[in-house]
Amino acid sequence: MALGIVLAVSALLIAHELGHWAAARLCGIKVEVFSIGFGPRLAAWPVGPDRVHCAVKLIPLGGFVQLVDERAGPLSEASAARAFNRASLGKRIAVLGAGPAVNFVLGVLLLALSLWHGAPAPVLPIVGQVIAGSDAARAGVERGDRIVSVGPLAVTTPEAARLGILSALRTRASVRIGLERQGQTHQVVLDAGGLARVGFHLEGRRGGTGIAYGPSPAMLRAVAMTWELSVLEVQALWHTLTMRSSLEAFANSTWVSAMSGGGSGSALAFLAELSITLALVNLLPVPMLDGGRILFELAQRVRRVSEAHSDSSGPKHWRVK
Repeated sequence: MALGIVLAVSALLIAHELGHWAAARLCGIKVEVFSIGFGPRLAAWPVGPDRVHCAVKLIPLGGFVQLVDERAGPLSEASAARAFNRASLGKRIAVLGAGPAVNFVLGVLLLALSLWHGAPAPVLPIVGQVIAGSDAARAGVERGDRIVSVGPLAVTTPEAARLGILSALRTRASVRIGLERQGQTHQVVLDAGGLARVGFHLEGRRGGTGIAYGPSPAMLRAVAMTWELSVLEVQALWHTLTMRSSLEAFANSTWVSAMSGGGSGSALAFLAELSITLALVNLLPVPMLDGGRILFELAQRVRRVSEAHSDSSGPKHWRVK
């Protein structure tokens, strides 16, 4: 299991770096090194007309693309003409954003495959398995209960119920859920202890039968789920950073599985979640990540525009460096 996760993460990271490489080539920027993994080198070989130095290293978690850049040292005029720093701002941002973009696209495709290959698209939000000792079991949730409301909002589909519960558990201390059982309605309260502790799954029903997604509906639903998942993870990360919820709760949250309802495509859904999470993490405005580098390029552009404006129209002693 652990080896499988390592290999999956490695594959997603390689795809991420290939996105940077492909975008650089399309933008006319020279790639110098493409490395898979870190640590001691296992193998290396030149690739393409630019003789890109491709290397496979011992530790498979990660990798990098090294672009030709005059800021790293002097270059020949031929190489300098294709340096990253000489490209337009739009091209530089496109190259930096290509890695996360590839991971988002992979997430959508993997989700679409997981839905197409058997994840149910049911109609009614019916509670399936209730895990013994979970928050739901202690609150009195039973198999066969129909969820009719989450907080103040009425829900009529499993997707609305899942999304409402997921959102509520990230933004408040508890969530009140309305249940219908044998024609009677009552409410239960679940504490926001993380999704791993909620302890129940939905099984949707339309006359007792689930409905399968076709290829086009699966793709459309995958796009919507990717957006919903991205919003949920950003909210969850913000609440973790502001100490409104724990890092453990964030780490234990299986967003896609809960949103899709599992099914035979659960492994694909798990990979999709990893890919989307990788994209979001890399877009954080942190140095060394793609988001931080994009922010740096934008800040450099603003600085140059500000200095140019000061040189042409402002007193020199007003300039601040």
